[in-house]
Amino acid sequence: MPLFVVPERQGQSAAGTYGDVVESLDRDVAQLVEALSRTGTLENAIIIISSDNGPWYEGSAGFVASAKFKPGHLTVFPMLLWPSSISMVRRLPSAV
Repeated sequence: MPLFVVPERQGQSAAGTYGDVVESLDRDVAQLVEALSRTGTLENAIIIISSDNGPWYEGSAGFVASAKFKPGHLTVFPMLLWPSSISMVRRLPSAV
C-alpha cells in the first residue's frame, strides 16, 4: 500500500499517514461498491481485496526481494465481497 494520499484526504486519521491511506482505501472501495450497486452489476461482481506482507515503504525485502510469487507468500487474508454467493460476514478457519 503506498503511503500517499491526495491532499484533501491528508490529516483525516488519528493514525497519521498510514491511517490516512487506510481510510482513503476504505472510501475508494465504498465508492466502487456504490457504483456497482447503482448500475445493477454488484450482484454479479466479485471484489477481492488483499495484500502481501512485504516490507515497509522503501524498506528492504531482504533475501526474498527478487523472489517470484509462490504458494505461502501471501499470508494476509483477503476480504471478499460476492453478494450473489455469500450472504453473510464470516471468517474462514484456515487459509484459502
